[in-house]
Amino acid sequence: MSHKNSLAPGALFLIALLPAFNLAVFGPLTIYLANTDEFSVTTAGLLVINLLMALGVAMVLTLPGLLLNLPARRIYGSVLFVVGVLLWAQGSFFMHDYGVLDGRGIDWSAASIPGWLDFAFWAVALLLALVLAPRISRIAAFGSTAFILFQAALLGVGLSQIEHGPEAPGAGSADAFPDGIHAYSADRNIVHVVLDNFQTDVFAALVAEQGLEDDFDGFVLYRENTAVAPHTSLAIPAIFSGRIYDGSEPAANYYREAMEHGFHSTLFERGYTVNLIPSMTMRQGPYTNYLSLPKVSLASGGKRKIRDVAFLLDLSLFRQTPHWLRPWFYNQNNWRLLNRVSEPNNIKSFVQRQFFEQYIDTIHVDIDRPAYHFIHLWPPHPPFGTLPSGRWAGRVLDNTRENYTNEARPMTRLLANLVQKLKEIGVYDQSLIIFQSDHGGGFEPDFMPSRLLGMLAVKPAGSRGPMRYSDAPTSVTDVAATILEEVGISDTSIPGKSILGMESGHRIRHFVYFGNDDDRSLHRVVIDGSPYDPDAYLETELITMASESNRYRYGDQVDVGLVGSGGRYLKTGWSAPDDRHVWSNDHSADLLLTVEPTETDLHLAVDLIPHVNGEALPSQRVEILVNGRKALTWVGEEQSKQRLEATLPAEWVDSSQLHIRFVLPDAASPADLGTGGDLRLLGVALIGFQLRHLAPDK
Repeated sequence: MSHKNSLAPGALFLIALLPAFNLAVFGPLTIYLANTDEFSVTTAGLLVINLLMALGVAMVLTLPGLLLNLPARRIYGSVLFVVGVLLWAQGSFFMHDYGVLDGRGIDWSAASIPGWLDFAFWAVALLLALVLAPRISRIAAFGSTAFILFQAALLGVGLSQIEHGPEAPGAGSADAFPDGIHAYSADRNIVHVVLDNFQTDVFAALVAEQGLEDDFDGFVLYRENTAVAPHTSLAIPAIFSGRIYDGSEPAANYYREAMEHGFHSTLFERGYTVNLIPSMTMRQGPYTNYLSLPKVSLASGGKRKIRDVAFLLDLSLFRQTPHWLRPWFYNQNNWRLLNRVSEPNNIKSFVQRQFFEQYIDTIHVDIDRPAYHFIHLWPPHPPFGTLPSGRWAGRVLDNTRENYTNEARPMTRLLANLVQKLKEIGVYDQSLIIFQSDHGGGFEPDFMPSRLLGMLAVKPAGSRGPMRYSDAPTSVTDVAATILEEVGISDTSIPGKSILGMESGHRIRHFVYFGNDDDRSLHRVVIDGSPYDPDAYLETELITMASESNRYRYGDQVDVGLVGSGGRYLKTGWSAPDDRHVWSNDHSADLLLTVEPTETDLHLAVDLIPHVNGEALPSQRVEILVNGRKALTWVGEEQSKQRLEATLPAEWVDSSQLHIRFVLPDAASPADLGTGGDLRLLGVALIGFQLRHLAPDK
């Protein structure tokens, strides 16, 4: 008997592997697979690092057990095994809803009942581990091995399905920088910088605060400039095409058309060097040099990867430990491990400010033909983490105008530094320079549509003198026409007006947004006069958006939202799209695809986020029907990206129409739940889907 239950070192090590692998491998990798775009560390790198870490932790956990006598070793092995199972169960079934982990704080007192439930669950399980130690210790090594193999199989399936596009994490690493991206023309330059979310009045206040009127030599700030949409994916194409989105075509077509045939295409055709450093992809159109904005600091890519590993471990510990330990790991958003390796050069806003500073330092005159330079930078977009001094706050700050101003202040100074550098290299006078935002910051007066006051400051070629202010009724749709007229190019396909020389006066402008209360509708606000006049806002119009062919080709990955092409497949039950997803707005929501007949079974993969919210809505049941047949049922308990998969028999495709229905019996509005003011009946946020042929059995 003692031989059977002696818990040899090898058996004890196998038991120790279960909690070690749960915390260091399965937990971090599960989080990583659901959020690959948020991390720069590679899958292979993460696997190697975390496997070695897990083996080290298992060895450390094994050593104390080897020093114990046999009865105590049985208890130790039993407890170790039960703790491993508890960690898995906690992370899988008891991940309570604390809200979005975006640094805005967690109200721990609101989760007192889950805390007591966790306490009872752990206390009973650990008590059983002590009482039943002789029995549990007999099966612990086998049970640990089985649990590890089971989770490893699930993880292997997830790893096999990772797909990285051309702008996957790491695409902006230093090795990928084209030499020509920093090269300016000795003849003529158009310098075009978009600062995401920069609001006009905040920019004006910071210029005055820092005394930069003379630094912005020759600029005109258009105080009454209006954005055309609060969505970046509608604002950027409006800037390049001169057209506001009117719903007459799918939003994805509108974006693609602007990237293919915008004013930069005209410049390219006329012999301009076109250097693009975008935030959203612009690869659909022409360019000479292209650089995706780096997600890691040029000087600290390795440190960013270490930060990713630390953050994933923090999240794994947070998910798999009971409620009463989570505040310690969270540490008021200063995560225990992340806080030890974090520094400004791996925080997104600081990384991009550092990139812009290095860009300014390295630009030089190296080409003779004219050049267009476009940069779209993230700051001062939230989340905010900058102190008034410009230093990192060490945490995400509240979404206030003060913190927003602190985020915008260093960007204003960097724009002035760019002006100075252009003077130093001798190209300032002959350059057309445009500093603008895609839309406002969300801190406009209450009577304005949110994010209306998009900043616009222009320095025409040859202009000099302290920065001036204009009340001309400009719009971001005027930028394309302004650039082409300034360089003497006529292009009748580009609408809008040149703002150069535009006088103050009356003008009707439009602002569009996707609302929450009308299925598949676009809202258009007519602004008849100054945006600062509350009486200038006429009644909002509703525009039904167009659709396009819903033919689907097997194997295509379809992304929905404003930058995806999946809108054509959305039928009833969906809200208006957000940038990268679309929420359902009923107890059922339908997709309709036109497909070819198939003789082989199909694999359906759906990426979505279930609508859950703590005790108010702890779970969301999802049933997927394909042509009236049940493909799968699932229950979501965590509001994060999930992948649902099912096999569809070939005989289900009994016509050219494939009808996919999401049945959502728990769909509920945040207003009814008391968790917000949204009136939509939310069930799931659809991100994308794919249908592919399964290989026939051999």
